Amino acid sequence: MTLPPDGLPVYRLLTGRDDAAFCHRVSEALNMGYVLHGSPPPRSMANM
Repeated sequence: MTLPPDGLPVYRLLTGRDDAAFCHRVSEALNMGYVLHGSPPPRSMANM
């Protein structure tokens, strides 16, 4: 396992709408060494 740089926390929870900005944030976190774990919870259109 690689650790994130500059004293960043080992664990991060990324939340937000599933849009291009969110995908970009996830990609940045992966590039910093974070690893995806688990799957997103199911959502209905009523929650959006």
